[in-house]
Amino acid sequence: MRNHLLERAIAELPELVGVGLVDIDTGESLGADSADAQGLTDLSGLANTTRDLFEGPNIRAIEDIFHARRGDQKEPYFKEILFYSKHLVHYFGKLQHSPRLVLAVVANQNVNI
Repeated sequence: MRNHLLERAIAELPELVGVGLVDIDTGESLGADSADAQGLTDLSGLANTTRDLFEGPNIRAIEDIFHARRGDQKEPYFKEILFYSKHLVHYFGKLQHSPRLVLAVVANQNVNI
């Protein structure tokens, strides 16, 4: 599954800079690839950043507020996160069939979202 996801992202996203798969339970990268060698060095902090995005103390505090207001179960609230930097688009999405795994994609800003 891991290699298939990474290979598919590389094949289908011409503006791709890098892609990785992260286990947010362990904070480990399960694989990463990039369009060029420079992208791999930039992906070195991907696993920790991804884990913080979904499991960090600030996100947990926001989720606690949402759960308290809605009176719902304490399950993770955020499924996807998308943000733009100066030149890139960063997408982080939990896999539907394995929500403890996150696919992280970094692409040039002219990618078609």
